[in-house]
Amino acid sequence: MKRPELPILPVSLLILFMFLSVPVYEARGEVYKYLDDEGQIHFTDDLTTIPEKYWDEVQTLKVSRKEPAERTPASAPELPGPPSTAVDIDEFGHVYLQVEARYRSRSETFRFMLDTGSSMSSLTAHAADMLGVIYAEGETSTVVADGRVVSNGWVTLDKMQVGPFVLENKPVLIHGSDPRQELPYEGLLGQDLLSKVEYRLDRENKQIQWLKTDF
Repeated sequence: MKRPELPILPVSLLILFMFLSVPVYEARGEVYKYLDDEGQIHFTDDLTTIPEKYWDEVQTLKVSRKEPAERTPASAPELPGPPSTAVDIDEFGHVYLQVEARYRSRSETFRFMLDTGSSMSSLTAHAADMLGVIYAEGETSTVVADGRVVSNGWVTLDKMQVGPFVLENKPVLIHGSDPRQELPYEGLLGQDLLSKVEYRLDRENKQIQWLKTDF
């Protein structure tokens, strides 16, 4: 008894079955290329879009896929540091900084020296003259750096700015009586201000860092 002959499938169908049997995850890395009757080259990643008459001419190209670059985790934002003020330091270790003072209609920036031994901040007679101070509002006794008790006139400044701090109606002493006397500073910052702030002196970078205030 003769065995029934199996139908012979066209080569084009065999090729199609071969492509369709490829797992989907493998096909994703392939591109198909073919040349049409007009000589134009076509590329596609979908085999079903290729006309049947070009199946015998299809070329399979492997496409390398790049893995997405790993993201670098964002660094935490830097917190702002404490406010700081530039200072000068002389050969004796004295610290100087710029202080703005206003009296009535005049405003000047003076060179003040930090003086932890003085109980009250002060202006020199020369600085008071620059601000137009004609007479003192009163007189008081204070302790100076060497321990002496001296009497000085005082005046109320409309504003005094030290670093980030603005003080209004700030009483200051006036020391000295000769506006022509030359000193390495034009004012002293005493404990009436320094005792109310917490600061750190950075001698290497020549700056004062203001940490907190009780104003």
